[in-house]
Amino acid sequence: MPFVPEYDGEFPSLGWIALEWGSEYLARPDTPDYAPLIFTREQAEFLLRFYELDPITGTRIVRRGVISRPRGWG
Repeated sequence: MPFVPEYDGEFPSLGWIALEWGSEYLARPDTPDYAPLIFTREQAEFLLRFYELDPITGTRIVRRGVISRPRGWG
């Protein structure tokens, strides 16, 4: 069954699973005690687009990607 968007601009993505998994199992690197990783808006949008699926076939659209920012950005 093809994807049917509920609102304009919506697209299918496995990025939501990646964001949930990262927040659940990864820790922030800059704290001595455990604190869950919280993605910035730009990081979350990158993951959503990186794992975007074709609405008809359900296959991934993007095969490679890189996000490069200065140290300490995220």
